[in-house]
Amino acid sequence: MKGFIAKTLTTACLAGGFSLLTGCYGYRDLVDPCYPWRYAWQAEQSVCTARSAQINNGHVLDQTIWNWHFELGTDRLNAAGRDKLNTLARRRPHPDPVIYLATAGSDPTSGDLNATADNMAEERNKRNDARIAAIQKYLAAQTDGRGLAFQVYVHDPAEPYLNAGAMGRSIAGRNASFQGSTGGGGGGGGASGGN
Repeated sequence: MKGFIAKTLTTACLAGGFSLLTGCYGYRDLVDPCYPWRYAWQAEQSVCTARSAQINNGHVLDQTIWNWHFELGTDRLNAAGRDKLNTLARRRPHPDPVIYLATAGSDPTSGDLNATADNMAEERNKRNDARIAAIQKYLAAQTDGRGLAFQVYVHDPAEPYLNAGAMGRSIAGRNASFQGSTGGGGGGGGASGGN
């Protein structure tokens, strides 16, 4: 046992000095205490970020008043246009105060602008301004007393559509390949009573 205490004391001093150099760490200092949640949140954000542009574009198209919402070649809202504005004004929990207007003349159904290449932009702007005024007037009448103020912005998007032929084939194929059963062989759900 000769020198045991001296060796132990030397080892303790060296270990203490080493811990001063490296620090004293506990388990929580060496591992990530938020291990699954932190990385799950980061993965969720990467998915949401990639979809946010698509979500915003869909919202803008949903808030758009198209040329076919007006009587052909005019600034008067037709029944479909009034219904669309009613829907936008009654959104829950609150309506989005930004409405988009597809610019006049952006599709063949918008009617003749009676314009030549020289004054096309001027005629389009006049019709857009008249349609903006019609939209704001209608929304003001529909939401009177609710303190809502709508802004209308003109943009020129491509109108979303689905190819009718492809959709018809898809629906017909789905209906033709449907397989189901009425469950004709099964018994009832109740247990029989015993004595």
